[in-house]
Amino acid sequence: MPTAPEIIKCYKHIDANQKKYVEELREIVRIPNVSSNRKAEKQMSTLIHWLENRLKKLGFSVSLKNIGNYGNHEKTEEVKIPFLLLGTFGNDSNKKTLFYYCHLDVSKVELEKWTSNPFELTERDGKLFGRGTAKMKGPLLCFLHAIECFKELQIKLPINIKILCESMHECGSKSIPESLQDLKKSFLTNIDCILLNEGKWLGKNYPCIMYGFRGVCYFDITIDGPLKNFHSGDYGGMIYEPMDDLIFILNNLVDSAGRILVPNFYKNVMSVTPEEEEIYHKIKINFHDYKKTSGIANFIHNEKVTPTLMNTWRHPSFNLHFIDSSIKCDPKIQLAIPKKVNARFSICIVPYQTHEQVSALVMEYIKKILHPRCTPNNVNVKVHDTLDPWSEDYSHWNYKAAKTAAKQVFKDEANLIRDGQGFPIVLHLRKIFPRKNILVLPLANDDANIHSEDENISLKNYIEGTKVLANYFYQLSQV
Repeated sequence: MPTAPEIIKCYKHIDANQKKYVEELREIVRIPNVSSNRKAEKQMSTLIHWLENRLKKLGFSVSLKNIGNYGNHEKTEEVKIPFLLLGTFGNDSNKKTLFYYCHLDVSKVELEKWTSNPFELTERDGKLFGRGTAKMKGPLLCFLHAIECFKELQIKLPINIKILCESMHECGSKSIPESLQDLKKSFLTNIDCILLNEGKWLGKNYPCIMYGFRGVCYFDITIDGPLKNFHSGDYGGMIYEPMDDLIFILNNLVDSAGRILVPNFYKNVMSVTPEEEEIYHKIKINFHDYKKTSGIANFIHNEKVTPTLMNTWRHPSFNLHFIDSSIKCDPKIQLAIPKKVNARFSICIVPYQTHEQVSALVMEYIKKILHPRCTPNNVNVKVHDTLDPWSEDYSHWNYKAAKTAAKQVFKDEANLIRDGQGFPIVLHLRKIFPRKNILVLPLANDDANIHSEDENISLKNYIEGTKVLANYFYQLSQV
C-alpha cells in the first residue's frame, strides 16, 4: 500500500523540524518533576501548565481536574495529588475518536550512576540522554509533534482526540482508578479506540507493537523460630531451623525445569494456538545484540526465539528475589543458626489466570506441604503485591492501523510482542473500557535504559516515531 501524499508531506515536515523537536525535549527534560519527591511540587505544576498551554496552542480544549490528596508513607500528613489534565480535539461524529493516555512525571535518579546530568539533555552516539526521554516525555512529544505537523501544514487532522495525562504514574497512579470511574460518563464517552506509548522494542532494529503482558503475584515469607540465634556446633541437628523450613518450601514450589508444582496451577492457563505460535516464528531479533544489551552470556533455550520468548512473555514462571536472615556478619566465619529468615518470591501469571486464584492456590499449597513437616516455627506467608495479565485482539483495526503505519515508516513489518510484566494503567483502562481495543505502541528501543541510569531515546526513534504516529492517525481514518 503506497503512503498517502499528505503523509509524505508530514514526513518531510517532521524531518525539517528535527532540531526544533530536540530542543523542545531539552526544555522539558530540564524540569526535574520526580513524582516520588514531595519537594518537587513546583516542578510538577510547571510541567502540567506547560502541557496545558501546549495543547491549547494545538487547538485542544483543556481542563485540569483536582483529584484530591493521599496520605504520605509516614501517614503524618496529606499530600496533594497533582492535577489530572484532560484535553479534547475535535468532535466530528464522522471521525473516529482516539483516547490517548500519558504521564508527565519521571522516576527518581541516582546521580552518581549517570554519565551525564540526567536533567540536561545530552546527545551522543545518536542517542538523546536524560530522565524521561524514553518514558515518557520523549514519546509524549512525538505524539504532540505528530498532531502539530497536520496543523502547520494546514491538513485537517483525520481523527478526534481525547488525552488524559497524569503526574503520579511512577508512584502507582494515585487515585487514577477512581478518577477514571468518575469520568466514565462524561469525558470518557464516545471513545473508539485507545493508545499508549508505553514499553520498549525487542532489540534495536525492528519496530514493535505490544498486544499482551504477564501478570505477577509477589509473596513474602517470614519464618520465626528460636528465641535467639544458636551456634550450630551446640544445637545443629537438634532443632527445627527456620532456614531449613524456607528451603523446603522453595524446593517444593518449582521443579528443576522451572515448572510450578502447585496443584491446579495450570488449569486456567490459556492454550497456545497455532496462530499465536506463528507470531513467534515471524519475530525478527538479533540475539547477539539482544544478549549484548542485557549483559547475559547465555539463555536457557540457547538462541531459539520461540521457546525463549514464550518463557518470558507467555508461560508462567517462578522467581526468587531474595533471602534474608537475622544474622548480619561475614558468612565465611558465621556458624550460627538464624532464628528468623525472610524471603520474597514471585510467580508470573498469564491469561486466563487471575491473581486471586493463584494467590489462594499458593497459600493453600504451602499450608498443605508444611503440615506433615510438623515444624514448631512460625511460618507467615502473605501476598505482597499483584498484577493481572492482559492480552488484546491484535487483528482489530486499531492494530492494523499501527502495523501499516510502522511498515510504511520503517519499511519492515512490526514485531508483535508481549511483555514479561506489564503496566497497571492498562488494566484500569480495560475495566473502564471492556469493549474498546487498547493499543500499546512502544517508541523507544531496547537500549533505552527505561527507569535506569543513562535513560535515552535514539534520535532515529524519536523522529521516526513521530512519523509513525502521524501516519497512524491517518490510517485510523482509513480502516
